Amino acid sequence: MEEGAAAGMAVGLVQAIDADIGDNGEVSYLMGTIIQGDSHFTVNGSGSVILLLPPDRESVDIYSFTVRAFDNGPVPQVSITNVTVRITDMNDNDPQFTQLKYTANLVENAAADSEIILVSALDDDTGNNGNILYTIIPPNSPATQYVKVSSTTGKVTVKSRY
Repeated sequence: MEEGAAAGMAVGLVQAIDADIGDNGEVSYLMGTIIQGDSHFTVNGSGSVILLLPPDRESVDIYSFTVRAFDNGPVPQVSITNVTVRITDMNDNDPQFTQLKYTANLVENAAADSEIILVSALDDDTGNNGNILYTIIPPNSPATQYVKVSSTTGKVTVKSRY
């Protein structure tokens, strides 16, 4: 399920089958032991897995817990199963530069494509959501006449001799 899902949402259904008839064959469910993560989920009597709190993948990306199924016989028969919920990433984090300010010195007659500085940023999101693209802003800035930045590496280089 995706991080940021709304509390109260049913995210799954567990189901046990009891071959008995009558009360002995009616199955109810209870939340069991939390194995990994915390108490973001519960299970209602019909087996729906309900989200109690919106998950944040950057804090916990896998939740694991047990669910108990029991029949309504005079001596209830019980079965336990493990449930694992994996949280997928939502693009909810801004990239952050690794430094607040970058300073570089450039010799007057630097050759084209000479490296000036390497800027770097990190993003807590994963996959495509965590990919960072670098650009000079605004794109029509006077600086773009003289320098360029690699969109994928953050390497700032001399565009051409000036």
